[in-house]
Amino acid sequence: MKISRSVLAGHLVVFAVWCAFFVSGATLNNLGLNYSTDTSSGGLKLHPYTFFTTAAVLVLVSGRRALSHCLRSRQFRVAMIGAALTVAILVLKATAGAGQSLGFAVDTIVAAFLLAAVLPLVPPVVVGRLSVIALSFVVIECTLAMVEAVTQTNLIPIDTWYGAYFRATALHGHPLNNALVLVTVATALQVYARRWVSVLIFMISVGALIAFGGRGALAAYLLVNAICFARFGLLSAQRALILMVGSILGVVGLSWLILSGLFGDRLVQVGAYDDSSQVRVQSLEILPHLNWPQILFGNNSDDIVRLMDQANVGVIENFLVGYLLTFGLVLTGVIFYCVYKTCAVVLATGGRAPRWRMLTVLFVFTGTALTNNSLVTKTPALYLLIVGLWCASSRFSKHVEPASLHVEVRTPARPPHSITRRDPVNET
Repeated sequence: MKISRSVLAGHLVVFAVWCAFFVSGATLNNLGLNYSTDTSSGGLKLHPYTFFTTAAVLVLVSGRRALSHCLRSRQFRVAMIGAALTVAILVLKATAGAGQSLGFAVDTIVAAFLLAAVLPLVPPVVVGRLSVIALSFVVIECTLAMVEAVTQTNLIPIDTWYGAYFRATALHGHPLNNALVLVTVATALQVYARRWVSVLIFMISVGALIAFGGRGALAAYLLVNAICFARFGLLSAQRALILMVGSILGVVGLSWLILSGLFGDRLVQVGAYDDSSQVRVQSLEILPHLNWPQILFGNNSDDIVRLMDQANVGVIENFLVGYLLTFGLVLTGVIFYCVYKTCAVVLATGGRAPRWRMLTVLFVFTGTALTNNSLVTKTPALYLLIVGLWCASSRFSKHVEPASLHVEVRTPARPPHSITRRDPVNET
């Protein structure tokens, strides 16, 4: 039995996304694979989801007329250009002696472009499978986070000290990485989920975000859901009553979660402006120390360490500052433009779908990412953003036809009238 290229690529994509959701870098490190450590000894330096996504691309483009068939998809062309430009930037930085710490960009950025290129070429059934995997992840991730908070035990321990307060690590190790991934996937699911499913996702996600101690993620997530809930409640008098009751219950429930200390001991013990908030402001103080060549084209790792020491910053808790320091304004602009174009093409899949819903996903992702440094490390956050946008856009689309890679057998053309009916006079 033969299997088409698109079906095989679809299986690889499903397995890659499953790995991105459930196999964290912390897990690979604990297995001894040396995934995200600074040492150069043997071990797995690229995440399995990158390997499987790359394999899916190779399956689609290898073979007679396969590449030309893929190039008919605008999304494939735009995403592959983004991947190619990002790889070229990494090679350029490496040849300039500044590529020691850029390995994160392959898993964090390049893999997301490759996934966006593959998705329009796989069967429509893949969308449903990815949605199920995403919903399963949200339920498992949130459950683990809240269980960890109650038991004060990290199931996946990481070498990071958080002081006197406990923070859950759930499936993705670092709490801030967990928070970014969770709000991205949860919001993407909510934009097309049934109402009661959306409410359930919201409730467990808020509990998990409090367990992670992610104040920026929690603020962005609550803001977006409050605006959407208010918009829903202002459509009719009956919904206005639901809005009033729901708002009261939501405030009471959120206050209890935070003040009870069951999940939110960090949010209670620290103020609005503590050491964690201060380091985000200090990260911005690095920028005035840069000269114009450094601002435009970035710095090598040694210069970045020196600049951080001058500003008394141990960790740059703002991915935008991290990108400007590493790639410079010019190359950062190229990467951001490629990400923007790729996301725009993915959103176009839904046609004239409710674009404001899709933009909420991007708002939550960007707003949360600006409060931490996850995108300057190895993270599947951008990769899973593409998954969420694709699933939501495909659900809103009336009909999504992937560019199947089956070889077409052409038959002789019939006269126009023979398409709709037979002409017995001309049949012998």
